[in-house]
Amino acid sequence: MCAILFDTETSGKENGEVIELAYCDVYCDGVDEFGGLNQLSRGTITTHRFKPERGISFGACAVHHILPSDLDDAPPFDLELLPPADIYIGHNIDFDLKFFPNRTPARTIDTLALFRQHNPSAEHNLGAAYYFVAGMNPAAREVAAGAHSAEVDIKMTFELLAFLQNAFECYDLDELAHRSDEARIPTHMTFGKFKGQPVSAVDNGWRGWYRKQSDPDPYLLEAFDRYPFSTR
Repeated sequence: MCAILFDTETSGKENGEVIELAYCDVYCDGVDEFGGLNQLSRGTITTHRFKPERGISFGACAVHHILPSDLDDAPPFDLELLPPADIYIGHNIDFDLKFFPNRTPARTIDTLALFRQHNPSAEHNLGAAYYFVAGMNPAAREVAAGAHSAEVDIKMTFELLAFLQNAFECYDLDELAHRSDEARIPTHMTFGKFKGQPVSAVDNGWRGWYRKQSDPDPYLLEAFDRYPFSTR
């Protein structure tokens, strides 16, 4: 089974273009013949940069610190540069995968969903999750200080993935992907008039309205089926 962990940096929030792509292979052989648990390992990180057609927003630049001049000699974005895989891994993987329609549909492992399930009360952005896993110490700070570089985000996401593998005792990537799918089905609302309430508190009128939206979250729709409206 081929699994690839990847991350992108973009030129902006609105109609952003990919300006940096980093990826690596991830390996996990599961349980060995003696019953020992094999840990995750990763391959070499490959990084590509691309010159956007519409420039870089000031907000995006403030996040990843990639300047337009850094990309003067870079080629245009090439979505074929992300290798095909059986499973794609990332933190909020749907955001990155949407730039690669040639690689979907695909199985995914979303460390954001898994970490939310593991620690619902924690902050869930990648930097906060990494400090949770690595500890608040100078070594972790040295890594996290480079966050929002695609390569550094790959390193932090891999450490988070290894932590979650052990936390959930999923020593097979296929099993971890299934666990990730389950974790993405919310038990509580994260937006809207019912934010913070159980999905079962969402009335049928709001559910019907949401189902008619142009791009409803399929995981929330699954939650509606799993947790019907209840006044209890």
